[in-house]
Amino acid sequence: MIALTVVVFAILGVGARVYYAWLWQRHREAISHAITEVQPLLSALEAYRADHGSYPSALDDLVPDYLPAIPEPPFDFPVDEWQYVSGREEVRDWAWEAATNEAPLELPEQVYSLWVWVPSGYIPLSGMFSDALVYHSHGEYARFAYGGVLMERIDGWAYYHE
Repeated sequence: MIALTVVVFAILGVGARVYYAWLWQRHREAISHAITEVQPLLSALEAYRADHGSYPSALDDLVPDYLPAIPEPPFDFPVDEWQYVSGREEVRDWAWEAATNEAPLELPEQVYSLWVWVPSGYIPLSGMFSDALVYHSHGEYARFAYGGVLMERIDGWAYYHE
């Protein structure tokens, strides 16, 4: 009976890991697809910087000269608006030092951080917890930030799991 119990628990454990990996892969594919749809926003930010010498102070500054409208953030989630900060001090304060005990980065003067809260789509309580999908123009990401841990970098973005 003990051997049967051990076998059953082993099968359940392996099954849970396979299921978790499958769910994460589906969620990752959705994130990759969403990132491609947001590329025009990143391009508009770079075009604005090329024309003005700095990133805009707000995303609305891109409309209408660089974008007809700010693209909707990916995923349907109650907190579904873009969060954006620009400038070395603002990015450092929000995205790095305020959220981690790691040493602060030496950031360039012209830098921005763009993120959106997304539902944790690969756990049994899908949508009840928020993860963060983050883009830093400087390409550096803290291990712990945005209320979570860096799970994976996806196409230049970072995914933080709560």
